[in-house]
Amino acid sequence: MTSVVPHHAHVRQADHLRLLPRDRRPDLHIAWGGGNAFARSVHSTPLLDPVPAQVFYFGDLDVAGVRIAAAATQQAEEFGLGLPRPAVPFYRFLVEGPPSWRGPDRSNRPGSSHGTLLPWFPPDLRPAIADLFATRRRIPQERLGLSALHADPSLWLWLIDPP
Repeated sequence: MTSVVPHHAHVRQADHLRLLPRDRRPDLHIAWGGGNAFARSVHSTPLLDPVPAQVFYFGDLDVAGVRIAAAATQQAEEFGLGLPRPAVPFYRFLVEGPPSWRGPDRSNRPGSSHGTLLPWFPPDLRPAIADLFATRRRIPQERLGLSALHADPSLWLWLIDPP
């Protein structure tokens, strides 16, 4: 399985997965990059050892961040690879956070249509994300920090056995 967790603090948290018993440890690759780096590199996923059975993406919850996921999905389709899926618990954590986490989304132009971006998310998250986009707000991925990951290990454990 591959998880893309673009924040350095999250990579440090992933070290805790090594403490799990060997038979419970996931084959886990973590990649991070700035901007569109993930979308440009998704075609190299089959070169990883072991080859991931699933690819998850987590980035800023804004129009630009979701466009990165959409571009990565398009790249994966063109190369016949497994499609990147949202790291649902991470995004759920962001949308359930306090209103103070939301800031202006400069990547969200007035009058933009977001209908093509929302289907990437599961149906239960779409209304909250649609509202966020409609109000031209964003939530940076850094809101999911070490304290939250330590407080709720299920956020990471989901990566071991996703639905």
